[in-house]
Amino acid sequence: MSQAVAVPLEARVENELPSVHKVLFVCTGNTCRSPMAAALLNDKMRTREVCSAMGDEASPLKPVFATSAGLWAEVGAPITALAAAALAEAGVAAVPPNDYTAHRARLVSEELMTEADEVVAITGAHAMELMMRFPQHAAKITTLGVDIPDPYGGDATRYRACLEMLCYAISRHFGVGECDEG
Repeated sequence: MSQAVAVPLEARVENELPSVHKVLFVCTGNTCRSPMAAALLNDKMRTREVCSAMGDEASPLKPVFATSAGLWAEVGAPITALAAAALAEAGVAAVPPNDYTAHRARLVSEELMTEADEVVAITGAHAMELMMRFPQHAAKITTLGVDIPDPYGGDATRYRACLEMLCYAISRHFGVGECDEG
């Protein structure tokens, strides 16, 4: 009898959607900004794929899937409760394969950098650190065009403001529509 083996989400995406555009968001600790950015982009792309299936010609030709990592992450730490609450409040569904409530922090690595088609640093300082650590991947490292302040240690208002900035920047960077008000 064979045993079931847990397959990491990234491996399932790779096997099921070989032509998917893989985005890696990178911040400091991988518990606030980068997991929020990945969840937000995945949610926007899920909506876009539904529109594509219904004949919306504005949808992308290639599916996109985002993950995240941190430069100085405490491996295994969960997404902060306030980050998860801000996403839920904004209507970002925590459903597979975008269940951000199950997120666990991880360090950016050579393997993650190699697997990604695009590496999006949350600030210019993060981008510079990535380029110093992984110069061979410099061509795929970018930013959202605006530094997103770290909400860590702040209140719910600070996390909502961070999510609003991420939404605006991601919408502009990836061309995935506007953000909901409220």
